[in-house]
Amino acid sequence: MYDACPGVTYTSEPSQNDVMTMYRYFVFLMMALIALSLFSALYHLFKGDDKNNRMVKALSWRVGLSITLFLILAGVQYFFGINPRG
Repeated sequence: MYDACPGVTYTSEPSQNDVMTMYRYFVFLMMALIALSLFSALYHLFKGDDKNNRMVKALSWRVGLSITLFLILAGVQYFFGINPRG
């Protein structure tokens, strides 16, 4: 049988390197959302509008995102192990 691309293997599963790259992007996205929430709370603190609790909501989101990220990191370390050298 003729092979169009010799030496190339076709698999349906992503490699370990691809999974870790997606994991790094996910962690970076979570950290960016945590920082965005923190700066949103800082903005509402300086704005000084007492009618709404937007600062409290933003800080609550930050705490929730931080706890979620911590639990995900702990789970990945426990089940898969994280290589500290990349």
